[in-house]
Amino acid sequence: MSIGKCAPGETFAGYGAVWQYCDPITGNFVTVAGLNDTNKVTRTQEEIETTSQDGPGWATFVPNTIKTLDEVTIEADFHKTEWDRLVDMMEDGTITRWRHVLTQVADNPYVEFCAFIKTLEASFPLKEIATKTVTLRPSGAPERGTV
Repeated sequence: MSIGKCAPGETFAGYGAVWQYCDPITGNFVTVAGLNDTNKVTRTQEEIETTSQDGPGWATFVPNTIKTLDEVTIEADFHKTEWDRLVDMMEDGTITRWRHVLTQVADNPYVEFCAFIKTLEASFPLKEIATKTVTLRPSGAPERGTV
């Protein structure tokens, strides 16, 4: 039996993926503490309908040249020091670099984009761990790379 038949495919578990933000004061990337599930970065390209009266009876479309990154939601355990930093970034209207790193994949690929914090939510349930939800509004084009 060759090793190739036992090698894993392209699929992997999400465990180990992290969200990081570039601290506007130090310029270093900081990992969001206590990360739970990570949410996807969704790219959207709208369409422009080009259907005409003299066409074949089918709707036709072309891609709009303007693409967007949809909002991203990050859920994690509540850490007071980090919360204070995120609140400061939101109140200051800071647009900073954020990246989603797949630490469980060789070369640690990431997608990085500029974003501001649109919403911050804290939850303090009586018998569970306190959590935070951070909603980012990306601005501009994403970049891909490896750490």
